[in-house]
Amino acid sequence: KRHGRLRRRETPAGTFTFFCIKKGLYNFPESGSIAGPERALCDYIYISRCMGTPAEMLVTISNKKKINKKILNNIEKDYTKTVRIGLKKIILDN
Repeated sequence: KRHGRLRRRETPAGTFTFFCIKKGLYNFPESGSIAGPERALCDYIYISRCMGTPAEMLVTISNKKKINKKILNNIEKDYTKTVRIGLKKIILDN
């Protein structure tokens, strides 16, 4: 089992945290070389929950207009129920 492993590396540039996710969750970014805001938000919630901290306690979305609801609805199906619940709390409560 590789998912759930956490590794931290201290560098002069700061602390980098590497986290292995479940095989079915990783997808190449929809466009470009980095994930869009919708996938990045879902990944953040997933990793926060795996580390034992609900993401909705740590983050506030300042510009919800940048989150494309159609893309988000498509992406969230790939994630666990707890991620979808956290996502709704962040999007609806902030």
